[in-house]
Amino acid sequence: MLNTENLLVFFTICLVLGAPIFLFFRNRMTDGRKKPVKRTRERVLRITSIHLLIIFWIYCMVFLFYLSIVGSNFIFNSLTASMTILLIFSVSLIFYGGGIYVTSILLEDFTLPNVRDIPNFKTQFIATHLFHGPVSHILMCVGSYYSVFTLSLLDLMYSKTHSTQLNQNVILGLGIICGLAFSYAQIANRTFLFQILPISLCLILYVYVLLSGYAAFIYN
Repeated sequence: MLNTENLLVFFTICLVLGAPIFLFFRNRMTDGRKKPVKRTRERVLRITSIHLLIIFWIYCMVFLFYLSIVGSNFIFNSLTASMTILLIFSVSLIFYGGGIYVTSILLEDFTLPNVRDIPNFKTQFIATHLFHGPVSHILMCVGSYYSVFTLSLLDLMYSKTHSTQLNQNVILGLGIICGLAFSYAQIANRTFLFQILPISLCLILYVYVLLSGYAAFIYN
């Protein structure tokens, strides 16, 4: 049976290592727009392949967390079914937003400076910048936070069916490290302003569930 705590440690390590690597390649691509770069089909396929690997990793981590929480003690009822559907929908938002993101950055990357200076072309770039900026990041942000939110409710629901091997302070520390690493990536790529509202709504909803009688209903 998969262990949720071990997955959390592995996820934290991946996120801490992955955040600066992501920013490095992002800044490298941004700098490449100002320098002569060989733009070919191979470049498109390479960037797309990297994106698919990241998406596949996210899918595996969410799926493994789900299996480690539910395990062999799966309880089929309306609550579990609804949270599972919400989890699938949340993960789908990550994939959908990620697809929009990688498409828009490739369009920007392959639009040469002399073409960008054409006045009429700026109209098309309105949509490209929106997809690259608020639209894709809000979708990925909402999907990420609500996936974690759903998994946390499932863990609360199944907490009586498995034991915790790590100290609670260690788990709290891992959560703080994950949050700092994720926040660092969002602040460094200047997208955190797009995410304030969905983050706040998710936090309010989570606190409400924990403080209300609904949390006791899930736990029991």
